[in-house]
Amino acid sequence: MKTLITILFLLVSSVAYGEQIISIVEEAVLYHVGECNAIYEEEGYFTVVDTEEMKYLLCEPNKEVCDSFTLERIEESGVFTIYTTGVGGAVLKIANEEGDLFGFKKDQFIEVRHKFRFAFLSWGSCKKR
Repeated sequence: MKTLITILFLLVSSVAYGEQIISIVEEAVLYHVGECNAIYEEEGYFTVVDTEEMKYLLCEPNKEVCDSFTLERIEESGVFTIYTTGVGGAVLKIANEEGDLFGFKKDQFIEVRHKFRFAFLSWGSCKKR
């Protein structure tokens, strides 16, 4: 019975599994102990979310291999789909539709990664591969 409920939930869920989403960073800042510094680089960082392999890949164009983390949770919340890792402390929120309250447009994202007393924040737009 539990298996049947799980299968029905996955079929009805609006979260798409088995796709790859690329988040293209358009702005980024690094926060540490009260200081916030812009660290954006043209064609610098991007994230790949692979819902089929349940991987969260942190990539740079000049590196051949991306840093890989397990994608632990995918959930819907309002107009956003939220992708979360455990280790690596990353949360990526992608807008599924226009959001008047905060001015988000469809496929825009905000990402927060934290480690110790550092926080990396980025935002930009996404596309499906």
